Amino acid sequence: NTPHPDEAWRVVEFFTSEEAQRQFVVEYGYVPSRRSLFTDPQVLEAYDHYEQLLEVAEQAVLRPPIGQYAQASDILQRYLSSAITGQLTPEAAMERAAGETRRVLGTA
Repeated sequence: NTPHPDEAWRVVEFFTSEEAQRQFVVEYGYVPSRRSLFTDPQVLEAYDHYEQLLEVAEQAVLRPPIGQYAQASDILQRYLSSAITGQLTPEAAMERAAGETRRVLGTA
């Protein structure tokens, strides 16, 4: 709700343009919002891992929209830490995390 809608639109067009995004990525390390820039030669020259970053982004999954997300996330973080530090095997950690999460969600 701006008194300058044309100017606002030009700003949006600029910041989302391929040229501006390329500059932000190469000069400042920003992650692009344009898919084409993940494989752009100039971007890859500066950050050769961006092709793999695109693969990661394509496989990403949003957090579940549940009211108990904070509790479920805490459970998972604790058990992942237990597995990483060797306190539990990965299998045991995930079994326990699943059990606690089911109880929190009321599905146990």
